[in-house]
Formats: sequence, C-alpha cells, structure tokens
Amino acid sequence: MVENQAKDRGRHWLTEAIKHAYLKAFDGFVVGGSTHRSYLTSLGVRPEFIRQGYDCVDNDGIARLAAAFREIDGERQSRPPYFLCICRLLPRKNVPFVVRAYIAYRRSLPPGIEPWQLVIGGDGPERKAVQDAAMQGGSSGIQLIGQVDDFEVLARYYAACGAFILASSGNEPWGLVVNEAMAAGAPVLVSKACGCAPELVREGTNGFTFDPTDESQLTRLMLWLHEHPDRASSMGTASQEIGQRFPRQFLRPRCATSRSRVCAPDLVVFSPRARLDRRVTSQLGCDKADLALSASQLRRTTLTRI
Repeated sequence: MVENQAKDRGRHWLTEAIKHAYLKAFDGFVVGGSTHRSYLTSLGVRPEFIRQGYDCVDNDGIARLAAAFREIDGERQSRPPYFLCICRLLPRKNVPFVVRAYIAYRRSLPPGIEPWQLVIGGDGPERKAVQDAAMQGGSSGIQLIGQVDDFEVLARYYAACGAFILASSGNEPWGLVVNEAMAAGAPVLVSKACGCAPELVREGTNGFTFDPTDESQLTRLMLWLHEHPDRASSMGTASQEIGQRFPRQFLRPRCATSRSRVCAPDLVVFSPRARLDRRVTSQLGCDKADLALSASQLRRTTLTRI
C-alpha cells in the first residue's frame, strides 16, 4: 500500500531511480487516489498492477448520525452556520492560515451582516500559533473546542456546519476528515495539496479546492458560501452522493486483472492509523480476521512511504 504523492516533497533523481528498481519486487499496489497512482506510474509501475481506494469511512453510519442530530437540533437551524476545521494542530495542517483567511472574511462583510463563526477542533503543537493568529484578529467568532474524541459529538459538529475546511499545505496523503464531513452532508473547502481533493471535490458542486498559500482565495470562497446560502443544501447532498460512490466504486468490486489477489475486499488493510482499519472493515461489513490474506495469496503487503 502506497500513500505518497509526487508533490509531497522535493524528489532527487537518484532516489527516484532506486525506487524504480525497488518497486519491481512487488506483485501489486493499493493506493488511495489518482495522485498516488500517478506517482507510482511515474516510477515505472504498470497501471494494471495498481488498485485504487482504501481511504474511506462509514458513510451510512455518519449520515444517520448527522440526520438524527439535525432533527434534534431543528429549532437551532435559524442560527447562522459556521465554518468547521477539524484536524491535528500540526504545522502542515496550516490552521493559522485558515484563521487569517477567516479574519479577512469577517472584515469583508458589509456592516450589519452577521458573519459565520469559525470552529476549530483538535490539539497539537500548533495550538499556540493558532491562538496567536486568532488574537491578532481580535478572536471574534473563533472557537477552539480542543480534541474531540467522542465521534457522536464530532458528527454533531459536522451536521450543523455550513462548510468544512481542510487547508493542509503539504504532505497530506489523503484527509479522512473530508470523507467524514461529506458523509454528514457538508460542503467542503479543500486544499489542493490534499490527496483526496481530485477524488472527492467537484468544483462548484459539493465544494471548492484552493491554493494553501493564497489566503485571499480561501477568503473569497468563504464569502461566496456566505452569500449563497441557497446552495448549501444541494452542495451538502452532492457531498453525500459523491462520498457514497467512492467506497462502492473502489473497494467492493474485484479486479479483472490476473493479479486480482491484491484487490479489495481480499486485502487486509494494515495501517498505522487504527481508525482506518475500523472504518474499512465497517464499510465492508466484516471484521479484520475475515479480511486476512495468506502469504501464498500475496507475497508482500505493506503500507510504505516511498
């Protein structure tokens, strides 16, 4: 399993040449999306030996939770929605960038117009940088809710937000929080550095992508969403439809190639992120033991950074 993109970092020709030779030792590859596939093909891997799709979540379960919370909180729907950003507070997640773009959004609104709030969930070494960025703008409308470990609480935030934002500036192989927000029916604003962007974001249909170095672009997208509340519902519905197609399209079918032994659902997913294992097995409707693959079926199975 490979989750690298060519744009993750600078590449040296000698290192890439070594990878080109090394990858010939593998029978097949499973990747998250098209950017990962493209990187492998650039290293000489034949497309028919690549299967796409393991970054998924329990779409149906999240959708049910979101619908239930919208019904429970129906009397609150007259309140303005909010922008939601959920991630670990790490430098590559680029959260101070989101704060600065949000401050510019608030300042761009005409007098008397009530702005959406910005809700930031998560914790990490960048927390102080995020707080400092908020204070520079007066911190109006910005809520830092900390780490959210209860997924039902998180689903409630997804259900009520006006748009979800992931602004990673680099080395973001996918971004499962985008899948989660879409499953809950939220429009999404996603950095072009995120591996999920080409697969999950349809420009103007369920959200938009943006340059993670251009604050003004994200500010304009925030303003657009604020000024087009009539589009929020249809964009949220589109998010759910796109997210639902993703695991069905890539995970459930077997491959037609001679190397079908590398194709889901025959493949056990080994991942350093335990929640990925849980969500993949949940999506397939089986436990991890049912997905076990014998050594005779697949010579090497690995999740690797190349």
